[in-house]
Amino acid sequence: MDTKDLVNRYHEDGFVIFPGLVKQEQISDLITSFRSVVSRLAARDVLDCSVDELIETYSQLRTSNPTASGAVYDSMTASLSVQSLFTSPEIVSKVSELMKVSELQLSHFFRCMRLDPPGENLNELGWHQDFQDSEHASFNAVDGLTVWIPLTPVGPDKGSMEVCYASHNQRIRSVKVEGSVSQNRSKAIHIDSSEADKFERLVVEIEPGDAVFMNMNVLHRTYPAPSTGGWRFTVLGRYFNVSSKDFIPGSQRYIPSRGF
Repeated sequence: MDTKDLVNRYHEDGFVIFPGLVKQEQISDLITSFRSVVSRLAARDVLDCSVDELIETYSQLRTSNPTASGAVYDSMTASLSVQSLFTSPEIVSKVSELMKVSELQLSHFFRCMRLDPPGENLNELGWHQDFQDSEHASFNAVDGLTVWIPLTPVGPDKGSMEVCYASHNQRIRSVKVEGSVSQNRSKAIHIDSSEADKFERLVVEIEPGDAVFMNMNVLHRTYPAPSTGGWRFTVLGRYFNVSSKDFIPGSQRYIPSRGF
């Protein structure tokens, strides 16, 4: 499919998938950064251990010191490995093409790395839109785009994301927000499943390094990693057209993690 067809598909469906967009070296860089952060906060050298041992060390840290494990998230969000991935020419050029704006008009204002253990629902998100975060109808985020990249395989039985075709052109109003109930849980945003029933849906099945480019108004939800599998690693970044009337100017501030 050529670029024009992909752009048309994005604007029609609200999302498009680019296979193999992220290089293995970029994924390795993310893991290396993760090793460094875990080594420091867990006070244990995991720089040369296996990935399984690295994950086990992080899992133990989540149990023994939730504040420290939260600082791992904060540190990875600020890491050059994550920032450079989402400002790489491969990704930025695709964002520019899909949004039909110059790269110089783009704001990359949010990024994060998620690590979800098998069978845990603490960070599961029900049906939501990326700019729908209150009981009030969201503003028209038609000029916003989210890039979602798994670092482990995802699919119907591997913990994934389900998206509603062409839902970015609809205003979803039945929204319920639940605040965080623990240090290790995200805010939960729920929309009645009846809203999703109005659309054709897809459970994304892709490999590490494949990337989903999605309009911020697309109705979607995520599933937890299955209890019989391994951890799920994902990274995501968000972009906005600074020339849009819906763009809210602002800045990212450094806020030290408590206790460090």
